[in-house]
Amino acid sequence: MNNRLKNGMIDWFEIVDKTGGEVAWVAQPKNFPRRNGKRQKLKDSNEIIEMILKTESVQKIIREECAKRNTTRKLLSDESRLILRSIAHQMQLLVIRSVGYVLAKTVRTVYDGVYFNDEQLLRIREYSKNDPIIFLPTHRSYMDFLIISLLCFNHNLPLPAIATGMDFMASKFLGETLRRCGSFFMKRQFGKDTLYWSLFSSYVQMQLRETDNSIEFFLEGARSRSGKSLYPKFGLLQMCMEPFFRCQLYDLIVVPVTIDYDKTLEEFLYAYELFGFPKPQETTTGLFKSREILNKRFGYIYVNFGEPISIRKYFDRKINRWHPPWQAYVDNNLSDKEKKAVKDLAFFIIHLQNSNSTITVWPYTCAILLQMKSVNHQKLIFSELQTYLEDFVTLITKMGRQIIVRKSIADDLRYYLKLHSDLFQYNIIFHNSPIELKIFKFVKNNGTKKKYIEEMLCETILSHYANQMMHDFVDLSLLCHVLLSNQVVSRANRIFRELRSLFVYEFVCSLQEEEIDELFAESLNCLLRISAISLKNDRIIVEKEQILEQIAFLMQPFIVRYYFVMQSLVQLVGTQFTNEVLFEKSLQLAVNLHARQQGNNTPQSVCITSDVTRNALSAFCRLQATCKRNEKEYDVNVYRLQTMMELLESISMVELPFANHLFVSKI
Repeated sequence: MNNRLKNGMIDWFEIVDKTGGEVAWVAQPKNFPRRNGKRQKLKDSNEIIEMILKTESVQKIIREECAKRNTTRKLLSDESRLILRSIAHQMQLLVIRSVGYVLAKTVRTVYDGVYFNDEQLLRIREYSKNDPIIFLPTHRSYMDFLIISLLCFNHNLPLPAIATGMDFMASKFLGETLRRCGSFFMKRQFGKDTLYWSLFSSYVQMQLRETDNSIEFFLEGARSRSGKSLYPKFGLLQMCMEPFFRCQLYDLIVVPVTIDYDKTLEEFLYAYELFGFPKPQETTTGLFKSREILNKRFGYIYVNFGEPISIRKYFDRKINRWHPPWQAYVDNNLSDKEKKAVKDLAFFIIHLQNSNSTITVWPYTCAILLQMKSVNHQKLIFSELQTYLEDFVTLITKMGRQIIVRKSIADDLRYYLKLHSDLFQYNIIFHNSPIELKIFKFVKNNGTKKKYIEEMLCETILSHYANQMMHDFVDLSLLCHVLLSNQVVSRANRIFRELRSLFVYEFVCSLQEEEIDELFAESLNCLLRISAISLKNDRIIVEKEQILEQIAFLMQPFIVRYYFVMQSLVQLVGTQFTNEVLFEKSLQLAVNLHARQQGNNTPQSVCITSDVTRNALSAFCRLQATCKRNEKEYDVNVYRLQTMMELLESISMVELPFANHLFVSKI
């Protein structure tokens, strides 16, 4: 493989080799830059904690909690000190070098390369000399934050303090090792614990103001099991922006980072979790059990550091920073305008993360395989798959979408089929050997559900990869659905808006009116550019129906799944239910359909997973088809739900509801 990909990325493995191997690489002298204007003496963890306890905002919360709990300030101060110690990192370069060696050795054992844009990292290093850096990576795997630290270490960038879930403290050894590598720990849910909220936010803000380390956290809050961006969490981003809003920092530099994997370490684990099986605890035992991955290959990792965002420039004329830096701001609350500005920033970062994705032929291959399965071509030979893929790549290239082809489409396709050979019944030696999805035998005996999960497991894993390119096609695909049945521009625009609102949690965007109009216009122009449609006055003329159908098919599985969830809600009318109940009801509906079709010559199924019902329920609440009654329970607005079902029936490529439990094409 060449030293650089076509997008300018270089391979970190070659850097390690030129240095003399992992030991020489990890033992290199380090000269992390100090931030200009900072005091010469670095503050240790205990000094940071004592500084936090003396801040007026924390003292105010302690006084309020004393009155609420009827306790003394000393007891509450001691409790606060213990909480801060449980949060704080204790970064030590010696531990980082030791762990770095093990990590570098492991990464080189299981991966074929780690590609990254080194020139951008050099720019970020220069920024770090003047302003705090915040890395905001995508989160698809546990490897994410480890890879960022490796590359920062490689480029002499101040190592990031990484926001890490308390789950890792289930193993004292693992938790304390991560703490010494820069992890600071946070509860998954703060709830109404105002003391913890105050202490944690003060700790994060003190890191930005008083240390040279960058900060790293995941805007999505959790690993995406589906391969798509999750709806962002705003709390930690708001904490980081507050010192800037209060004029305590001149500027902040936010760096969106997109990390893509040829093969995700946790692909099977994610698939099981999406069918409702519990996530295993992060323990030392689990760590050693994971050693079996050392016998497998996982392809390449691609790390794209995005254009650094100056927060000062981004918020210029959007936010009036009226607080003088010497004025203590005790309430720790942002105004509604500031909160909205931070939310807009979060959506902008998600957009940048998606735009910076490194897409190979594999996600498109998975989309083709899923499409073939859904129309009942259970087996393909290599030459057929190659032809479908070449046609697809030709189309997406015309549309202006970027794709990385290393050698040739045929060679890359062989590479990925071999890399993912555990998913297929396929003999790579024979050119025209049939490619068939494997059925994974499931130990737990759940009757019809067992058979359903066995058949859907492979489809769920393929969806994980196909979803990685869907951000480029979701709007286009929805518009194609609309145009296949509605050709008046104004009506098409209205239906597109409704659909985009329905799928906002599945495919994240901000839903501001001007942004939706822009997405509609961009998608329309794309179809005009490839001559799939033409415009005549206020009407859209479909010129190449087959192309519209091909693009529309990408969103068809999501339309069917959401319709299934809606059918489940119909059965729950008049009751209060939880997200878990809705998932079980929707899953059982899919299992029943699957069981009834087993006697058919052309059995077809709907893949229902927990993320689908969760995203759908969030969207239904937003659109008032469901209403949240308390912390966990919902009920149904049957009239609004009926409207949404009719919307999907009007644009679906298959008949909804399913006649005789069969998919009937309308095309």
